[in-house]
Amino acid sequence: AYMKRWNRQNEQLADAAERAGVAALLLTGAAYPAQRLEHAWSLVLGSQMHDILPGTSVPKAYEYAWNDEVLAANEFADMLTSGVGAVASRLDTRTSGEAVVLFNPLSCERDDVVEFSVPWSGKGEKPTSVSVTGPDGKSAPAQLLEVKDGKARVLVQAKLPAVAFGVFDVRLSENEVAAG
Repeated sequence: AYMKRWNRQNEQLADAAERAGVAALLLTGAAYPAQRLEHAWSLVLGSQMHDILPGTSVPKAYEYAWNDEVLAANEFADMLTSGVGAVASRLDTRTSGEAVVLFNPLSCERDDVVEFSVPWSGKGEKPTSVSVTGPDGKSAPAQLLEVKDGKARVLVQAKLPAVAFGVFDVRLSENEVAAG
């Protein structure tokens, strides 16, 4: 079960990393991480051997396969972060509050709940509510989960088109805001 789960997660991470890499190349001129992708993919594909993925291999084989899956996941996640960061650095992130850049790597529109943290200065009253404006200029349903250690954890229902980046304006407040 671990192998199948890690294999699927790595396939999804790899796809997102490749899409972010292409976007970074086309939009910013950043180098495409072809060799890193090939290396990480070879780790994942090595675990798809006929006995390992179905779960019929010897226990020692899984120690190596699990290690390869974790190494690949770390590589894909790092490439995804780099690609999204390169594109985000070129986006207009001027907002009234904190700018949060979200990336939808799927080939279809996505309307989903996202959790993230934004900095809080710790000055003044502790925020009790949050308002979020999406890239379309409309208010997005949001909830303030926790304010702790200089950060505010936020949930927002974000909607983005297929393979798209969006800048969300996140504003913390000491006033209760009616749910939208």
